Amino acid sequence: MKDELHGKVLSYAIKVIVFSGKLPDTPELQYLKSRLIVCVSEFCENCSEALSLQNSNGWEQRMRTGLHRLNVCVRLLLVIEKKSKNTDKLFAADFASIITEAEELKNTLLGHKGLHTGSGGHIPVC
Repeated sequence: MKDELHGKVLSYAIKVIVFSGKLPDTPELQYLKSRLIVCVSEFCENCSEALSLQNSNGWEQRMRTGLHRLNVCVRLLLVIEKKSKNTDKLFAADFASIITEAEELKNTLLGHKGLHTGSGGHIPVC
C-alpha cells in the first residue's frame, strides 16, 4: 500500500511538471510555474517522508504539510489557468484532469491510516 501511494504521489508530481511545461513563457507565468514546481516538489518530499515514517510520531504532521502543499499547488494551477488564457480544448482537458486527480489523491492520502483533520474530516482543496 505504501509503495502504491508513493507511486501515486510521484506520478501526480510528474504530471503537474509536464503540464507546466506546456504553458506559455510570459514573465508572469514563468514566476508562477517556478512556484508551482517548488510547491509540487515539497508536496512529494513531505508525503514521501510521511509514508516512510509509517507508525512513527511525526508522520501525521508531515502528511498534513504535504496535503497543504497539494492545496497550494491546486490554487497556483487555478491562477495559472486564468492567466494563460489558453482556449485549446486539449489544454482544458489536461487541466481538468490534473485538478480532479488532486482531489482523488488528497482523499486517498487522507484515508491512509485515518488522518484526522480536526475540521470534520475535510481539508479543502481550494
